[in-house]
Parts: sequence; C-alpha cells; structure tokens
Amino acid sequence: MTREPNTGPRKWASTEETAEALPGVSQQTLANWRYEGRGPRYYKVGRKVIYDLNEVFEWVESNARTSTARAS
Repeated sequence: MTREPNTGPRKWASTEETAEALPGVSQQTLANWRYEGRGPRYYKVGRKVIYDLNEVFEWVESNARTSTARAS
C-alpha cells in the first residue's frame, strides 16, 4: 500500500496521545467529536480508537483561519 508523497509513514496514536498532541483538546473532546462526526478521522481496531497523527495535523491545517469573522 502506498501513501501520498508528502504524508510520510503512519504514526499511530491513542486518544490520550492525540489529546496531548493537540493543545487545549481533551480526550473527552475527541470522544465528543467522534460522536458528533466532527474532528480528525480516526480508526477502530477492536475496541481501541487510534489516530494517524499525520492525518490529525493535516486536519488542523485544513481548519486554519485568518479571521474570527463569520464567513458570508
């Protein structure tokens, strides 16, 4: 299986590790986002939830803002 050129190898992280990597985001916030269908993409392996940190950081980048004003 190949990855897109700029994403590099996968770095899997637990919910706890992902929350630690995202300042101000708790494990409960990640759980809420999963329930609401928001937030970064996640994977289930058995009962364990894991995240690809490359995808998490891409998700953060895709949510960058230049203004606090609402879009028209």
